[in-house]
Amino acid sequence: MKGLMYRIIAVIVIVSTVLVGCGGEKAKPAKVTSITIEGLDTSYLEFKTYPVKVTAHYEDDTSGSITPVWSTTDDSIAYVDESNTFHAVAPGNVTITAAHESKSASVRLEVTSALTAIAIQYLKSTYIEGQNEQLVVLASFYDDITEQVVPSWTTTDAGIGFVNSDNVFVAVSPGVVELTASYREFTETLQVSISEAEIVSIQYAVEHTSFPVGTSSQIQGVAILSNEKSVLGEGFTYESLSPTVILVDEQGVAKALSEGEAEIIIRNGEFELSFTLEATPAVLATLTISAPSAIPVGYPFPIDVKGIYTDETVHDIKPTWHVNNESVLRIEDGEIIGMIQGSSDIYATFNDIQSNTLSITINDSVPLRLELSKEALSIPIGHSEQISGTLVFTDNNEVAASPIVFWSDNNDIATVDENGVISGNSIGSTAIVASSYGLTDNVSVNITEALPRSLVLSVDEIKVPHSLQQTFTVLGEMSDGTTRNVTDEAVYTLSDPSLGQIYVFKGEAYYTAGAPMRGTLTVKYGDLEVEIPVENTDAVPVAFNQPYSEGELPLGVTFEIGIGVEFSDGSVVYPNEGFTWTVDNPEILNQYSGGAAAIVKFKTYQKGTATITYQYADLIGKAVITVGDPMLTNIRINFSDVKLSDGDYQLTAIAHYSDGTTEDVTDSMTWASEDTSIATVSNEPGKIGLLTPVAVGGVYISATKKNFFSKNWILIE
Repeated sequence: MKGLMYRIIAVIVIVSTVLVGCGGEKAKPAKVTSITIEGLDTSYLEFKTYPVKVTAHYEDDTSGSITPVWSTTDDSIAYVDESNTFHAVAPGNVTITAAHESKSASVRLEVTSALTAIAIQYLKSTYIEGQNEQLVVLASFYDDITEQVVPSWTTTDAGIGFVNSDNVFVAVSPGVVELTASYREFTETLQVSISEAEIVSIQYAVEHTSFPVGTSSQIQGVAILSNEKSVLGEGFTYESLSPTVILVDEQGVAKALSEGEAEIIIRNGEFELSFTLEATPAVLATLTISAPSAIPVGYPFPIDVKGIYTDETVHDIKPTWHVNNESVLRIEDGEIIGMIQGSSDIYATFNDIQSNTLSITINDSVPLRLELSKEALSIPIGHSEQISGTLVFTDNNEVAASPIVFWSDNNDIATVDENGVISGNSIGSTAIVASSYGLTDNVSVNITEALPRSLVLSVDEIKVPHSLQQTFTVLGEMSDGTTRNVTDEAVYTLSDPSLGQIYVFKGEAYYTAGAPMRGTLTVKYGDLEVEIPVENTDAVPVAFNQPYSEGELPLGVTFEIGIGVEFSDGSVVYPNEGFTWTVDNPEILNQYSGGAAAIVKFKTYQKGTATITYQYADLIGKAVITVGDPMLTNIRINFSDVKLSDGDYQLTAIAHYSDGTTEDVTDSMTWASEDTSIATVSNEPGKIGLLTPVAVGGVYISATKKNFFSKNWILIE
C-alpha cells in the first residue's frame, strides 16, 4: 500500500516592531528593525536536513546574516540547530521561530512521511503450539532508508496465536490465524498454521544426586512440551553406563552398589539426556554394643562396638557414649570404668544412630596387676641390687605385695633371694620373675663387666701449635684388678668449644688445636673423670706455598722470586725477614735486592746454570735457574735531519738486548711509510731502509720485526 503525501502551505509571519530613539550628541549602534528567514519551504520529507539563513535589517537601511535563538513548537517533528541547520525528524506540523534581540520571525511548515512500505521478518508459516518467535518489522523509506519499528498488531483469533508488545509471536493452540502489522498508513498481513504441541526437550528430577552405597535414589524423567507444559515420568527408559557402581531399574530406582560415579541416560522417543550420579561411601545404619554385665570398681573394661553400614558391612567405630548414672561408672576411650559399687544403663550414638542399651553392675575392686620397682637393671659382676613388688587394685589403690615369691630364669647369670636382692654372677642377660595373688611381673637384668675404679691418661697436658694434632689414650683400672683401653667409650669435654676438636678412632684420641688460647679437657668414663690443662700455641710454618723450583731466563735481566710460607693454621705469609738465600754459582746469577725477605730480586750475569737455595725456619727449598741468550728488549730507528734537496737518506734500525749489547738489524726489518706522498722507504734487497723524500712535511716511518715494532716521526725540510 502506498503512502499519501500531504503538503500544507506554510504561513510565514514576520513581526516587526520599530522603535525610534532620540538622537544625541553621541552616536548609538543601529537598531534591528526586523529579521527574515530564508531557505525554509513549507513542506519537507522526514530525515532531511537543510541550511537556513537569517538576515537582520537595521534602521540605517543596512542588513547582515545572524545566528538567532531558535525554538520549535515540537522538536520531535522538526527543529533548527545552533549552526542554522533545519532537521526534519518525523511527520507532522510545526512552527519554527527565530529570535534576535527584540525581533523574531516564524515559519509554519509540514514534515511529510517518507515511508514507502513495511515488511514482517522471521515469521514462519507453521508453528507448534507453545512455540514463540521474535519478530522484526522493517519500515522502508525514500532514499533506500530502512528502520526497525514497533507496529500495532491484530489477530483473527488470539486463542490460536498473537503477537505481544515485544514483537514476539506466541503460538497458543492448533489452528490457522492471520496476523496483521500496522505502522502509520501501511499494513502487512501473514497467515500462520499452528499444530499440536510436541516434546521439545526432556529433563530429569532425582531424589539424591549423591547417596551412600547400599541405598537408593528415585529418578523421574520430565517431558517438556512445545506449549511450555511438562509431563512427568511417561514414556521414559533409564540406563546406567556403570551398572557395577549404580544400577537403575525400569521404574527409575537407582541403587548404589559401589563407590564412584555413574553416567545415567534417560530416553523418551528421539530425546536423550545424560547426567552423573555419585555413590558415596556406605554410612552407618545400625549400631550395637556389648560388655560384661558386672565389672569391679576401677577396672577399665572395653566395650565391643559394631556398626552395621548401608552396604551390610560391619565396622568398629568410636561413638558418643551416654551414661544415666555417672556417679557409678564412666566411659573413657571406649572402656567402662567403675567408680563406686552400683548399677547404670549405657548406650551409644553415632551419626544420629542410637545403639541398644546395656545395664552394667559395678562390684568391689580386686587386684589388677603386680608391678616391680624396676623395669630393667644393669649390674656389674660382684654388685647387687634389691627390688620389691606392689599390688595395684582395679580402683588404683596400691599396697605392698605380700606374700611375694622371686626366682631367676638363669641362676648362672644372676640369682635373687627371698627379699628380692639380685646378685650378678657372669656377663649376660636374664629375667627375674615375681608372683603374688596369681599375678606376675618381671625385670630384665643385664650383668656387665666390672666397672673402672680410676682413669689414667697417657699425657699430663696437651700443648699443640694452632691447627696441629696431639694423640693420647685413656686407660681404666677396673674393679676386678684389670686394666683396659676405654678411649673409645670415654666422653670428652673442652672448657671452651672453640679451644679445639677431639675425635677417637680405634683406641686413640686425636686433639686438633684451635686458635692460640688456654683451657682444660675433662675426660669422663662412667662416674669417673680426669681433667688436664690444654694450651694452643702459635701456628708454625709447615710448608712453602707454591715454591719456585726451576726456570729459564735470558742474560742480563733482573727477576723476582716470592716464596709464601704456609703455617699450621692454613694461613700463607710472605715474611719480610727470616729467609736465607744462597746461590751455588754467583758468577752466573746472584741476589740483587731483598735481603732476608720472602720476596727478593736476582740478576743474571752470564750464561749457565745456578741453584738458588732458600730456607725459612726448618723449611728448605731449591730453584734451578738456567741463564740463556740475552733477550731483545727494543729496536730504535736512528736518523738525523732530512732535507728534500739532499735526496735519498739511509735509515738504520738498532736492536738493544737485555745484557746491554746492540746490533744493527736494518736489513732484517720490514719498513713502511704512513704517507708516501711525503716520503717512501724501501724494502728491496740492497736498499732496505732507504728513505726517499717526496715532499716537504712530516711522516711516520715504522720498522717491524716479529713482535717488535719501532715508529718515528721524520720531518722532511
